[in-house]
Amino acid sequence: MSRIIAGFAKGRKLLSPAKNTRPTTDRIKESMFGILQSQEVIESASVLDIFAGTGAVGLEAISRGATKLVMVEKDATAASICQQNAELVLSHLETPADIQMLQANAYNALDNLVGQFDLIFLDPPYNYPIKKLNENLQQLLPLAKGVVVVEKSAKTEMPDLTGWVLAETKNYGDSELVFLTKDVSH
Repeated sequence: MSRIIAGFAKGRKLLSPAKNTRPTTDRIKESMFGILQSQEVIESASVLDIFAGTGAVGLEAISRGATKLVMVEKDATAASICQQNAELVLSHLETPADIQMLQANAYNALDNLVGQFDLIFLDPPYNYPIKKLNENLQQLLPLAKGVVVVEKSAKTEMPDLTGWVLAETKNYGDSELVFLTKDVSH
């Protein structure tokens, strides 16, 4: 059971499809958002949640004060669940947020997105090919103006990080969070 941990929609249970998603655990979300709040990147942030699943991670950011969220999910059932969960979270906010749902695969969505995001979550399936993850990271370079958080299998290596700076890595059993920022030294 996935839920919103903190903020305006704290405690709200989110819908989840029976299959096709691997929701981020509450333990990992607590840790991730603790790190992000210490960096003061959530308040008024524009957020991109790729491989959104139920939308739990992006919607957690909205509950904690982010003002814009774009969720990308290719599975039609999961995308519908994201939309329903977004409506639930929106109903508990003091001020409205801009939430958009794109039903598309990550590659196509990233090729067509315009603008920049303060916070980007990239949570591909654990069996996602490293070559595709590398392509997605390269597509994110023009879109990122803040922190990128990659959630992946702890057994999977990160691809080449050309254009990125590895800020921090946290392990949680089978899962790993990788915090990246854009390399501006060039």
